[in-house]
Amino acid sequence: MKQFEKYIIHHILPILVVLPGILYPQDAGQLLKKAVQTGVSDLDSSNWYATRVLETALSSGNDTMAMKAQFILGKNLQMQGNLPEAVTVYKELIRHAPRGSDQEAYIQAYGRIGDCYTDLGRFDSSMVYLLRFDSLVNTHWSANKIDAKVLLGELYRAMGDMERSDAYKIEAIRRAERSGNEMEQTIALYYYLEDHRHEMHTERFQKYFSDYITLVSEDGRRNRNFSHATMFIEELPEDQKATILKHAIAEGQQYGHTNSLLVFHSALVHHYLDGGRYKEAIPHAENGLSLAQHAGDKLFESDFNRDLYHCHEGLQAYGQAIRYLRRHYEMKDSLETARLEKNLDELNIRYETAKKEQQISAQELALQKSRIQRRALFGGLAMIVWFGGFLVVYLWNRNRVNKKLALQESRISRQKIRELEQEKNLLAMSSMIEGQEAERKRIARDLHDGLGGLLSNVKAQLHAIETRVDALSSMDVYGKASDMVDQAS
Repeated sequence: MKQFEKYIIHHILPILVVLPGILYPQDAGQLLKKAVQTGVSDLDSSNWYATRVLETALSSGNDTMAMKAQFILGKNLQMQGNLPEAVTVYKELIRHAPRGSDQEAYIQAYGRIGDCYTDLGRFDSSMVYLLRFDSLVNTHWSANKIDAKVLLGELYRAMGDMERSDAYKIEAIRRAERSGNEMEQTIALYYYLEDHRHEMHTERFQKYFSDYITLVSEDGRRNRNFSHATMFIEELPEDQKATILKHAIAEGQQYGHTNSLLVFHSALVHHYLDGGRYKEAIPHAENGLSLAQHAGDKLFESDFNRDLYHCHEGLQAYGQAIRYLRRHYEMKDSLETARLEKNLDELNIRYETAKKEQQISAQELALQKSRIQRRALFGGLAMIVWFGGFLVVYLWNRNRVNKKLALQESRISRQKIRELEQEKNLLAMSSMIEGQEAERKRIARDLHDGLGGLLSNVKAQLHAIETRVDALSSMDVYGKASDMVDQAS
């Protein structure tokens, strides 16, 4: 709620001032009534009162009062044509309403959101909210209320589906007839007739138009809106046009609709002029002239002076006619002069604006050039810093890599030296083993060859003993054989 309060203050009422003191609940109720009353003719004032009520309701925790104030704000924004902000306000109302709320403002908010979405062309979103609105109306209000049916009919008309649009609007007419609410009957009939102005010859249009005229014309009826009837002023029977317009003027005076009153008076004056009823036209032309002067509407003031000229000319009161004709042309010249001055002022404003825009463009161009130069300078410095940093990082990284490579190479060299030493040791051991093996072979060979020879000599000596027994005494066979055996051992 705090964010919504800030939103209201900063976006809807920029000229808002803080009132001294604290409003009491009864003050908020009075301000709410003023917000409703001023909403007819002065939406800005209505917004101001509604915002004051909202502030009080938020501070006191009065949800019902806050919802009513929010609804008025949303309705005013919608009437001012600010549909997106109106939707935002209505959604805030729904979001902060008590769960299961049956308050009129809460239920109407759904219909208002759907109506806004229809005007914005967001038909899917509109359908969602209007169907929800229809359900709430039937549940909490009455099955004979026409609100949702009329809005659904308008939605389908905007979508180009006139068959469904007519079905909903005819249902609204039937509901209004069942309820007996003449105001709702008038509204329901108006929406249907407005869609079928080009089909006035049809039986259904004639029936509904007859019912409509009866509602807005008969004396003694209450809660009618005669301003609707003026929309069909050309189609109204001649004998009823003046009556309808007089009722519309009385209604406009009651609610203070100045613009509507000017339109109604003008229409009634033209109706009397077309019928040559000049005397009856004069009072309404004079009233319209007085209203236009009071409202400061120069265009209507000029038109009513012209109408009064025609009235007095028709009555052959030429002196009065010339006076009003002179005023008409004076007003017309004044309007033309004002228009020319306005155009001249607009041209001057455009010239000054274009000149200022040119100056601003030149200043912006200079600033842009300066910004570009600064950006180029900062960009160059940044590039230098970046390149210097990159170079430092590159050299540092390269130095780190070189150290790493040198360390690896040193480790590899040491590893190679160890491997060579191991190979050398293995070679030395292999050579030693080979020498030892050769020595063993030599020894074995010597043992084999020397011992075999000795044993052969012993065998030979023994054989000599056998063959030369007779000569043993002269030969030292025993001694030689003993020496050989010792040598062999």
